[in-house]
Amino acid sequence: MFIKKSLETKHILVHLHLYYYDQLDFFIDKLRNISHCNWDLYVTVCEKDEKNLLRLKEFKPDVNIIEVKNIGYDIWPFIQVIKIVDLDKYDYVLKMHTKNFRYKQNHIQGFKYNGKHFTGFFWRDQLVNAVLLNSNRFLKILKIFNSNKKIGFISDKAFLVKLQKHRLEDTVLLDDMKKRLNINSNYEYFLAGTMFIMRACILKRLANSDLCENDFATISATNSISTYAHALERIFTILTDDSGYKIYGIPDKSLNKYLQSNNLSILEKIFSIRNSKDKRHKIITILGLKFKIKR
Repeated sequence: MFIKKSLETKHILVHLHLYYYDQLDFFIDKLRNISHCNWDLYVTVCEKDEKNLLRLKEFKPDVNIIEVKNIGYDIWPFIQVIKIVDLDKYDYVLKMHTKNFRYKQNHIQGFKYNGKHFTGFFWRDQLVNAVLLNSNRFLKILKIFNSNKKIGFISDKAFLVKLQKHRLEDTVLLDDMKKRLNINSNYEYFLAGTMFIMRACILKRLANSDLCENDFATISATNSISTYAHALERIFTILTDDSGYKIYGIPDKSLNKYLQSNNLSILEKIFSIRNSKDKRHKIITILGLKFKIKR
């Protein structure tokens, strides 16, 4: 009881970059799991949709909605938010954003881990659920921060991946960003997908930096590789380590089980047809739902 009471004094800044409005219901449902604390919601959008924004205001009347240019993916909008708020007001900052399932050049865009290819929705869900799976998960996150003052950054363990030295965003651009932010740490892991919760004090160096819109190329010019946005995606864990804090990865048992026992690709998980063990039925999987039909 005493721990819960102490948590209720915590103040959290929540940032959601809402690029895909069709994912609003998903994020509202997940944000409902925030509890046992005070929290402010900042939502950045690239184009205002009054109908959807009204739903946001119905969910949280004091929401702050900011229209931004479609520059720097979810990274530059996040930096804009932490630059305009007073980080001294907050204990933690929670960063979330929409991710799309999309095809390009006949292959699925996503993230590879242990030989498996995770698409946008699966990738998104894993990162969001690491913190906002349910109210108990969120309370667990707060308790981890509260009981261990050295932990500064929390997200899904599986998506903490090693830097690849052959990529510009992992070497030249990252080294340039570290110099600009006066970072000396050589921490080698970053969170692929940039959805996390971290101590607000760690972000002050980034909020007070000279980063500006001109540092970020437009989306169409980047071809999704080697941009300052991607270098900054790598900076959050490095900045945490440089500030003297530890990175904590939430283990996901369901993901580990999937990796160990399932050889199907994500596409096959979305739609597949196979025979049942008794050969008398067809098992049809559609968007993760299984149906058994007599042959």
